[in-house]
Amino acid sequence: MKIFIKKVIFFTCILFLFFIVNIVANYTIFNNSKVPVKKANIWIVGDSHPQKGFKPTSFLSAENISSPGEPYIITFWKLKYIFKQKHPDTLIIGFAQHNFSSTNDRKFSDKKWEGTMFERTYLIGNYDELKDIEVNKKSYYNMFLLKMCLYPSTKHFEFIGKYVNSKKSKITDSDEAIKRHFFNKDKTSGLSKTSSSYLDSIINLCKIYNVKPILIGIPVTKVYFDKIPNLYKEQYEIEKKKWSNNHVPVVDMTNTFYADKFYLNSDHLNDIGAAFFSNQVREYFATNNNVNK
Repeated sequence: MKIFIKKVIFFTCILFLFFIVNIVANYTIFNNSKVPVKKANIWIVGDSHPQKGFKPTSFLSAENISSPGEPYIITFWKLKYIFKQKHPDTLIIGFAQHNFSSTNDRKFSDKKWEGTMFERTYLIGNYDELKDIEVNKKSYYNMFLLKMCLYPSTKHFEFIGKYVNSKKSKITDSDEAIKRHFFNKDKTSGLSKTSSSYLDSIINLCKIYNVKPILIGIPVTKVYFDKIPNLYKEQYEIEKKKWSNNHVPVVDMTNTFYADKFYLNSDHLNDIGAAFFSNQVREYFATNNNVNK
């Protein structure tokens, strides 16, 4: 028994040392790596709406680093990290009614989303600051172990998104999209104070680095827009007024309805729609000389 216990202790120590060596190696790789984002006048951030809505090639100098399902919390964390190395002149922030739904708060404890959220943020997230949000710490530590302890890796930038789209069009999913964004167990999810707070943090971060923030709402279909609960439309108007009063440009095109062929589904533009919309935004920039195109 003593021999067995000694062997267990020995192999446990070896395994622990193995983990420690890999953690140190991965932190060293991450801290000495350049952020894989090209220097550009404009960066686009947010969830799948700006990811599919802004075609970077439509601008003179733009990078779309948005990711599906990204709440403002993660947008702030990743910009806080990236801005230490580089930053744009102008930051386009996806800005829509669903951004203020508390559905975003559940993404760190919901089985559908938590793995994706932790995979993107295991090195940049500060979960101790999320006092009012449930975080599945077990799932987080499992992701940290998987990504940091098993082997040295250079793939630690999952939080950097990119423009992804197609020319397909099928807009019959409005009920599903509305339920996903605004409902929890057949009841409205409620408003997210955390999302509003982190949007504040993003704007303040821009001020620190002398980056011009612009809030832009991307067109959705009329059938989707009409089904958005009034609670979220009202909060959206409050946010619009707040930021306009604080001299942050707000361009709301969520209720600008295009032909069906411009939509990938009920709440996302497809590649054709993204090109059309991006050109409209570029024209907006052209009439505002203080915005870099």
